[in-house]
Amino acid sequence: MSVQECALYGDLVLHLRDQAASMLVKAGTHSDVEDAIQSLDTLIRDWFFIPQPELYGSAPREVIWREQLVPKE
Repeated sequence: MSVQECALYGDLVLHLRDQAASMLVKAGTHSDVEDAIQSLDTLIRDWFFIPQPELYGSAPREVIWREQLVPKE
């Protein structure tokens, strides 16, 4: 994955986080957008650093790190 693709995925995650935060406030599960954003940031951070069964027990950051070790052809 190129640096540009990674940056776009990062921007997409932030956009989706902000949209989800607004939806959570409208649904009444959070008092304000900043509170919802903090909750979603924790959820995203946990997903990134905690091993995932669908990734053979690796954390997503470990998968990215290993992929960077493979020489490009």
